[in-house]
Amino acid sequence: MLERINKEISSAINIEELKQFANITGNVRDAELQVILNSAICKVEDIADVSLSANTFLYSSNYPTKMVKLYRLPIAEVIEVRDNRSGSLVDFTLSLDKSIVMFTEDVCPYISYKTKAIGDATFDYLKQIVYEVACAYYDGMTDNAKLNDIYRKIPKSLC
Repeated sequence: MLERINKEISSAINIEELKQFANITGNVRDAELQVILNSAICKVEDIADVSLSANTFLYSSNYPTKMVKLYRLPIAEVIEVRDNRSGSLVDFTLSLDKSIVMFTEDVCPYISYKTKAIGDATFDYLKQIVYEVACAYYDGMTDNAKLNDIYRKIPKSLC
């Protein structure tokens, strides 16, 4: 199970740019726009399996394993690894890109880790899709076929 514990909102993806992108004027609905923008950011991150800003995640499993692939790359740091059964700290090693946590023996992992924003070129591409998704949400689009047309623009597993 993957749970987002904390999310920082990148200043590079903001309401002012969204309003320009969507041709929205005024400030009356800024709070609503921020909620919509946050939802769009999370949706794009979920599909692309990347982070557009710093996040803190908790991954846990009740199934013993010797290896876990972490999600929402790139990984900034692994904060802590515990065994879900005993609660004790577990020794681990990381792959070069920090996306895989490896154990010397089977554990039911409980891993807290932080991500960072993905690189510039990919970030800029996904930022435009975030604005498209936010506009669709703002317009009240409920047609899944049209939403899926936008979601299909998002590359999967960019890292």
